[in-house]
Amino acid sequence: MRTLALLSVLFYCVSLSAQAPDTLVVPDKFGGEPLGAINITIEGDTTASGERSNPARVYKLEAGKVYYLNGPLTTTNYHLKLIGEKPTAEKRPAVIMLGVRQDGSVAENMMRLNGDFTLKNIYFMGMATNGAQHIGEDMAAIYGDNIRGVIDGCIFEQNKVILFGFYGAMAKVYAYNNIIRNSHQLGVGHWNGGRFIWIWDAVADTVEIVNNTWVNTSAYLYTDRDRGTNYIKIDHNTCLNSCAFVFFLHTLTNASISNNIFYNCQFTGEFADEYNGGWNDYDQLPASIISIDTLYDKGNFKLAPFAEANRVIKVDNNAYYMDPQILSAQSAAGLVQTEWMNSRTQAMFANDAAWPGLTQNNNLLDADPGFAINPTVMDSMLYFIPIVASWGATHSWSYPVDGKPPYIPDWPIPEVLSYTNAALLKAADGGFPVGDLNWFPEKKKEWEQYMTSVEDEKETAVPADLTLHQNYPNPFNPSTNIAFTLGRSGHVSLSVYNVLGQKVKTLLDKEMIVGMHEVTWNAVNELGNAVPSGIYYSVLESASQKLTRKMALLK
Repeated sequence: MRTLALLSVLFYCVSLSAQAPDTLVVPDKFGGEPLGAINITIEGDTTASGERSNPARVYKLEAGKVYYLNGPLTTTNYHLKLIGEKPTAEKRPAVIMLGVRQDGSVAENMMRLNGDFTLKNIYFMGMATNGAQHIGEDMAAIYGDNIRGVIDGCIFEQNKVILFGFYGAMAKVYAYNNIIRNSHQLGVGHWNGGRFIWIWDAVADTVEIVNNTWVNTSAYLYTDRDRGTNYIKIDHNTCLNSCAFVFFLHTLTNASISNNIFYNCQFTGEFADEYNGGWNDYDQLPASIISIDTLYDKGNFKLAPFAEANRVIKVDNNAYYMDPQILSAQSAAGLVQTEWMNSRTQAMFANDAAWPGLTQNNNLLDADPGFAINPTVMDSMLYFIPIVASWGATHSWSYPVDGKPPYIPDWPIPEVLSYTNAALLKAADGGFPVGDLNWFPEKKKEWEQYMTSVEDEKETAVPADLTLHQNYPNPFNPSTNIAFTLGRSGHVSLSVYNVLGQKVKTLLDKEMIVGMHEVTWNAVNELGNAVPSGIYYSVLESASQKLTRKMALLK
């Protein structure tokens, strides 16, 4: 009851309705004790029967304050809205960090979330007040299917292996305006930590990563571990000094990777065990920034059937640069050197017949941005490269930890990643600078207006009603897949006809939503009887269009 009494003092309503959105200011101390005040406030915000006091509640953190976790902040089946007060040049964002419990231990994770979440304007320090990191792999472990997560305007530092690990299917993740810095496994100098978004063992629905910065991190802006992601947008990000692999996304089907800066990424190249073991490429090609493969059954990964010709992957207006000192160190250490795009990927983009939806344009290679304050710790990186294959290496190559215990981060952060390269300042879509536009505040405002006008044009334009894709396989026996895309929701029918114009089989006839759909025909007629070899036609119809494709059944 004491918890609820304190909450009633701190809480103010924005609406007279108990279930309308309201705001609760989270205290940084409870009973004079800072450790666990945030856990007690949020997890204890329940009724006598255990229900959430208000599932629509916004939990507000105050800028300049530090909130110490006594264990992972845990949610169950509600949308956590954790919003920090907007920081200023003089006042840093609200900081969430691990506290040390009475037995000297720290929490396994910082968060365990089973439900949607929104995180905004928060500085997550993955180091505890005694210098230890969270014990578990994930800073935030996300459970449940169809979870929607928004991560906006946050800073992440000294996080161990994975920041956001998703354990359920069909996740929707939107990451905007964040900074991920100095994230790797402390005391190990390990090349494989600091992963931002990690999908464990299921297909993800949507991932958008826009206007973020990575500085001195270990690995993986995003990976779905080749389980598949329905739609990926990676746009206007700056990635500087990534130790290992930026992506693990060989099975992209619908993706845009555009307007980004990749600077000294994968600076350790690959050592022999990685390369020879096919850890990062099943064909034992050099791991590269952009690396895709056919939709395959390799490494025990198997995607649902999807036609290669229907893949849409756009790679435009990216800047890529490797410092010559890094390349020389890789060569001297006998490491496989980093590439922008390996030979298999280049061949796929060049083969318009097999992959008409794969496009790359205006990527600027060997383009040094000329950062205003470059946070590259070159001596440490050059020292680290030859010992990368030593799993027991204790050397750390990124920034030293800011300050002394209790390791509260300095503010403002020291790096400034605006730059002077004239070509890059106009190389993005719309003539904007490539990379994270938050380093160019005035250009960011113009870009937001530009994006609004682009979206308005899309809404006023008349979209293509239907696209009927070629069936695959073709010729086929005994079945084939027929895919189509709707530009607007509506009633459609998909049927199969023979060369005499007679309908053989109605595959669907119903209302359908916008997007790509796929139907399998097993070469049978309406009665379920097998049809003979020959030429057939798939016919897709809407209220305004009728499209036809030829198919060949060979027995």
